[in-house]
Amino acid sequence: MDADATHNPTTTEEGEDKELKAAKERMHGWRKIPVPNDANRQVLEALELSEIIYVVNENIANEYLQYITDGPVGFDTEFTGRKPSVAETQIMGMKAHSPTAKKNARSVLQYLELFKDGGFNIDWERAGLCTVQICVQSTTWVLDMKKIRALPQELKRIMTDPDITLVGVGLVSDVNVIWEDLRIDMQSLADVGLMAMLWRPEDHADEAFRNLSLEAAAQKVLGVTIDKGRQKTTTWSEELSDEDITYAAIDAAASLRLFETLVSCLAEKETLLEKNIPQSWYTFNSTEGELTRTKKSFRGGVIGWSTRDCTWFVGGKFQGYFP
Repeated sequence: MDADATHNPTTTEEGEDKELKAAKERMHGWRKIPVPNDANRQVLEALELSEIIYVVNENIANEYLQYITDGPVGFDTEFTGRKPSVAETQIMGMKAHSPTAKKNARSVLQYLELFKDGGFNIDWERAGLCTVQICVQSTTWVLDMKKIRALPQELKRIMTDPDITLVGVGLVSDVNVIWEDLRIDMQSLADVGLMAMLWRPEDHADEAFRNLSLEAAAQKVLGVTIDKGRQKTTTWSEELSDEDITYAAIDAAASLRLFETLVSCLAEKETLLEKNIPQSWYTFNSTEGELTRTKKSFRGGVIGWSTRDCTWFVGGKFQGYFP
């Protein structure tokens, strides 16, 4: 998956200053993040993540991502609050009899924007999306969308290709920001937090069916401790440090390793129980920023996805391994 050699920057030294890093980014469109000497080094080794590539150029992003054609892909985003447009602000302030009325008004506005002459234009000044992380095998690409300021077509292809399963945790927030900022309906998503709960549901006997957090799933399944503290302190719309980029890359890599491990774990559980664990309990698509079932209705319409589809959990508790 190497890009053309003419684009290969010199490996970043840990001691180089911000100006040199910025110069390399402008010259090459990307740079390799050095392996840290802190606790994250052990995390990277445990996740078999040997390469983190920070990308700030649309063409370079397309060049790398064109090689991803199938299989599971670790996926994550980092974002801040999106700035609403004037029309959206008016809708939020309107007097309505129910929240549904406001939601329907926003949907109409979004479709008018989507199908207007010239199509939907991404407003990067208002967009909340900051980075997109893509992990394949032992490499994670961290795409800085605030610097790229364009939608790489290969990224769009990956997010809409049903043959590529995007795996992550708590994906509802990711699909929402992708729809709000890019107007893309994502296909073939799998939540490893849900898979982790299905693996050992008896450990959550008094809980409703939900996705475990990345920290909980990584510790439970992989025995890897991931520190999520940086997520609360980083301003993702500003200049990112190597530590910020490494943190973002780890999330996507952990999601991929969890998926690879849990596929085997759930297969073993199916054999032990002599029961099928429906993939529909942890896989879905997205439509207008909301999770929908991968299978459409008999009339071809989309159906909303819900944790209530899982028959093992009823009334907020684990009830047993019922069909």
